[in-house]
Amino acid sequence: MLQVPGDRAEVVITKPILLDTTTESLRSLEIRDGGRLVFDPTAHKAKLISDYLLVGDEGYFEIGSSDCRFDGNAEILLTGKQMLKCFLLTNW
Repeated sequence: MLQVPGDRAEVVITKPILLDTTTESLRSLEIRDGGRLVFDPTAHKAKLISDYLLVGDEGYFEIGSSDCRFDGNAEILLTGKQMLKCFLLTNW
């Protein structure tokens, strides 16, 4: 289960984490260095709320796979400003 320090947190994931609930509204979420965010296929609803999401070197973001079918309800809500989103996408 993803446990974060609270609303508007900046979170870096560097180990496997199972998301089985709705997160607080995060300022940022970065997945890197072997970190893995996996949406729990048995959760009633798994929801990620963040201004932006960055999956870096050796980071993984999974909602289902060939080995683990996802039949649940997943939602990703990006809340950042449009200018920030454009900057991140064009400077990737």
